[in-house]
Amino acid sequence: MASKKELTLKVKVSRGLFANERRISLELPDGRTIAAFVDKRDVIVDRDPQAGEEVKGRVKVSMVEKKNGTALVDLPQPRRLSGKSGC
Repeated sequence: MASKKELTLKVKVSRGLFANERRISLELPDGRTIAAFVDKRDVIVDRDPQAGEEVKGRVKVSMVEKKNGTALVDLPQPRRLSGKSGC
């Protein structure tokens, strides 16, 4: 099995529920936004966000598949997702 390619995505970062996690917010190309809680070791920021603040950052992801200009990626584990779907 081929290894997954690691890369980073631009996100907005805020504090998580626990000291070792961060909440990330990612805007998709179609305008939808998804949010997830990830381990803070998988987030790259210039400075840690203060309570109630969002800062620009990047999250480490693994590319699973790239096809027709679209990429399927895995977010860091474990994660809890929230967001709205068009269903």
